[in-house]
Amino acid sequence: MEFRLFYKGTLPAEKCKDTAGPGSGAVGRARDKHRLRKYFHPQLRELWKQDPGLHEQAESYFRIHVTPANKVDYPGPGVRQIVPVMRGEPLAKRYIDHIADAHVYCGNRFVPLVSESGGFTCSLDILFLRRQAPGFGEKGDIDNRIKVLFDGLRVPKKKAELGGYSFEPDEDPFFV
Repeated sequence: MEFRLFYKGTLPAEKCKDTAGPGSGAVGRARDKHRLRKYFHPQLRELWKQDPGLHEQAESYFRIHVTPANKVDYPGPGVRQIVPVMRGEPLAKRYIDHIADAHVYCGNRFVPLVSESGGFTCSLDILFLRRQAPGFGEKGDIDNRIKVLFDGLRVPKKKAELGGYSFEPDEDPFFV
């Protein structure tokens, strides 16, 4: 799958002073990182709606089944499986809701496109356009700016990583 995310705005370096202010409990550039998440969330939500593979997967119904403790043949005892079912069956949920329920952090559900548990990997091509003279000069620090971008693409694990932001009703689940 190939897709593009767009961002237009400032991208501060990690080592700069945090914009959340003193006493906010923010970590590093937490406010800026979560601002990036909020910027990418609608784009990623739309990707799950528009991409045929993701859409089919997101809207299909499944339930979680754990094999009995005394199962001796494949796949073995106590194995958690996600089994396709018909809509309306007991415990049936959309796959996207199973993902979100497995990624609850900071009081909200998240839908990561790439996760360790899903066994997915990705590669990124970043086109970084800036309005300044060639080179990076004193405001450069490209490594730390890209670090802020990467952190803005991942699931926050602690409330302090939200930089004081709260979640809006249309941000459950939150796509990252």
